[in-house]
Formats: sequence, C-alpha cells, structure tokens
Amino acid sequence: MKSIYISGSAKKKGHFMKVFWAFILLVILLGVLRVASPHILRNYVNKTGADDRGYTYRVADLDFKLLKGEFYIKDLKVFHKSSSVNIVAANQLQINVDWRETLQGNKIYEVHGDVIDVFLSKQIIEEIKRIKGEAKQSFAQDVYLNKITAKVDRFNLKELDNEDTRTVLSLTDVDATVKDIGLGKVYDKSDFTLKSKIAEGGTFNLTGNTKKQDGLVSWVVNGSLANIPSTVFEKMAGEKYAIDLEKTNVDAVILAKSEEGIIEGELTSRIEDFKFSESKRQGLIKRGLAKITNALLREKIDEDGSLKLNIPFTLKENLYLDVPETLRKLDN
Repeated sequence: MKSIYISGSAKKKGHFMKVFWAFILLVILLGVLRVASPHILRNYVNKTGADDRGYTYRVADLDFKLLKGEFYIKDLKVFHKSSSVNIVAANQLQINVDWRETLQGNKIYEVHGDVIDVFLSKQIIEEIKRIKGEAKQSFAQDVYLNKITAKVDRFNLKELDNEDTRTVLSLTDVDATVKDIGLGKVYDKSDFTLKSKIAEGGTFNLTGNTKKQDGLVSWVVNGSLANIPSTVFEKMAGEKYAIDLEKTNVDAVILAKSEEGIIEGELTSRIEDFKFSESKRQGLIKRGLAKITNALLREKIDEDGSLKLNIPFTLKENLYLDVPETLRKLDN
C-alpha cells in the first residue's frame, strides 16, 4: 500500500482559501448592509414619525458616512399633528457629528442646509407647545447640548392663510450658533448669535442669552437691522396691509425680552428718505392719506434729514404683533 502525504504548502493553501472566501463574504455583507441601511433607517424614522405623532415628521431619503460623522437628509417635512399643515420644510440637510467630542461627553453638532421654509400659523405654536410638553415627559433627565452651529443658504419665513402661502421674509447666508441649551429645560447660561443677509437688501443680526431673575429664566435678545430698503417692508406687509413706499433706508436696534412665549421690547430706528407714495395710481383716498402722513412725518425729521423713532412692541405667541398692547405702550 502506498502512503499519501499532504505537504504543508497544500494545507496553507486550503486555509488561505477559507480566509479569502470569508473575507469576500464579509465584504459582500458589508456592501449589502451599506446599501440597505439608509433605507432601513429612513423607514424607521418615517414609521416613528407616523405611528405615534400623526405624521409629525417625514423624510424622503437618508444617507450617512458613519466614520466621518456625516448624516444627510433629503426633503424633511414637519407636519401639524391633525391637519397635516406644513410647519417646517427643508430641501437638503447635512448634520455633522464630531466623534472625538462625543467620546469626551460633549454634544457638538453642525447643521448645513440649502433651503429651509418655516410656516407661520396657529398650528406652529400648538406644535411647539406639544413638543415641549412631550420633551418634559419623554426625557427622564434633561438633554443638554453644548453647541449647535447652523449654516443655511436661504431661510424663508412664510405665512399660511387658509390655502394661500406667501413669503414674509427671506434671509440668505444665515450663520447661527447656539450654546449651552437643553431639551425639556431652559438653562440660565444659554446664548445664541445669528448673522444673515436679507434677500431684498440689508442685513439682520441677533444675539441673545438667558437671564435668571426672581427664580425665572427668560431670554434677553439684542438685534440690529442695517440698510433695509422699502421693498422689505412692502413684502412683509403683504396685500392685506398693503403699503407703497417711494423709497426708504432703515437702520434699527432691537432690544427684547421673552417670557412664557410673549416677546416684549423696543425698536430704535433711524430712517432716511421715508415717504409714502403719492402717485395717482394709488387712488384718491389712499393718495390723500399718504400726503397727510408725509406732511406729519416731515415735522419729525431731524436736521440730518433722518426720522428717528422709538417703537415699543409686543408679539403674541404666534409671533404676530399684539396691536392693542402695542398701541397702549405708544400712547403711554
């Protein structure tokens, strides 16, 4: 009988082939998982948003680069719970997470967006209240965030009136930072900054911080408007409160305080070349009112040719002007 010997090289070759095919199988599984995981995550997010909260939020697509800490969201929509009225719509978002900071216990995030729309209506206030209420119940401990920075190409503030939608204000090149904030709790050392351009012209900047007084924490906000043309105010007024200005340029400083959803403050403005249009196309009554108003304003103009006004204001919870309260302050 002949003996059969298996050389060491043959054994090594068989072991190598097993490792090779195991590696190929692992690569295939990882590839399949990489392709499928965004769809699985998207379905999970949409199911979570639909089941318990009545389609409160929904996304069209999700993707991520886990090692880089980059997450991509396409066509995010936030709806009102019962009416499905839009509250927020974002075309494309990128969220960046710094894993090194996360491992050190810091929660620092960056958000980049191309176009974000926020819709003003009574539903948005109801939704904010509901979310705040759920946050207090959902989190056993307060969720603390160290820092969030956001860069948005275009931010549109829109007004919903029944089925009609109009853009009230468009900001471009928005750069915002929020520090030391919480979900379910207002911290007494939070602060934020916002720098932006107004699409029709001029700049809009805000800074704010929380302040604790008599056991209550409130927001104190400072803002500035610079080189604002008349078209901005005409657009904000809309057709319902239509105004027609020949030309104007506004610089203003805003100081406001927010407590329990009510915003109160004062706007100190310096206005150049402010004049209501007296053209014949305005109609007889409107043209007459414009002439009377312009005559009254001319008496208030300073030697440098500008009109300086200090205007107190109160905004209701839906961010609309509380006209009776504002008029009462003006009267005082």
